[in-house]
Amino acid sequence: MPVSKSLITFLAALSAVSVHAGESTSSLAPLAPPDKTEATVPTVDAKLGPHRFRFPKNLYYQQSGPDADGGVMLNVQWPHLRPLPLGVDYHDSNDNFINHISIDLSTVEHLSDDQYRALLRRMIEPLDPEKPTPSEKVLDDLSARIQGDTSHGLTRYSVDFEKFRDFYITTYGTHVRPPDPIQNDDWYVHIGVDGIPTTVIKCTPVAQTDGVRIESGRIVDIPGRSRRATCRHQFLVPEYGLLVSLSYPRVILPEWQTMEMFVRKTLEATKAK
Repeated sequence: MPVSKSLITFLAALSAVSVHAGESTSSLAPLAPPDKTEATVPTVDAKLGPHRFRFPKNLYYQQSGPDADGGVMLNVQWPHLRPLPLGVDYHDSNDNFINHISIDLSTVEHLSDDQYRALLRRMIEPLDPEKPTPSEKVLDDLSARIQGDTSHGLTRYSVDFEKFRDFYITTYGTHVRPPDPIQNDDWYVHIGVDGIPTTVIKCTPVAQTDGVRIESGRIVDIPGRSRRATCRHQFLVPEYGLLVSLSYPRVILPEWQTMEMFVRKTLEATKAK
């Protein structure tokens, strides 16, 4: 079964516009028009709750289809937000590996509408907000973190390491090596008009450098840097009852809205009629 015409139209539309959603200082290459072979890639159906989607086979993470347990993970390349050609594994080259963006689509069951809407808030508060553990009070509670700047529509929240160090010494004693700031993620949060988070992104803290840079639109390693800063990005797609989780290098964090738009448009274009 060929890729739906609506998806090809969407891919063509992406090539006609900038991928910049925020105020990125990156110099990104223009998107190429859809490859002619994309129209001949077979599709594989995926069922997510009551909804069925017809994704191109090469859009799946392993280019085969849903996981054995029904899980759906997709994989695209930066900056075009296109899958690799069928038969090309993103592990085959370092270039493809560091430019891949994984997209995990999960259904959320047994929640009321209000519980679903508040799901992302649960990501930035203790497991039991009424009875937080001592470590959760310091690390896993947004209100206990230090609020930083707001940029590209996201506000950064970092661990208060003065409080964390005090907790660590009280709990483990002075003979234990003190905590390292780069071991606890920074949180980037976008709050909706109703005060509920609509996007939560947890990234390697700013104390660690990116480890990569943008050259001609592609992500490349910086020589001599062994670590790459990464992000785990979560948002909801209410019309399908989905929780979406993206993973990518932190250097493209300013383009978070572009990636959310891509996921929403792809779901719309591939929904089986």
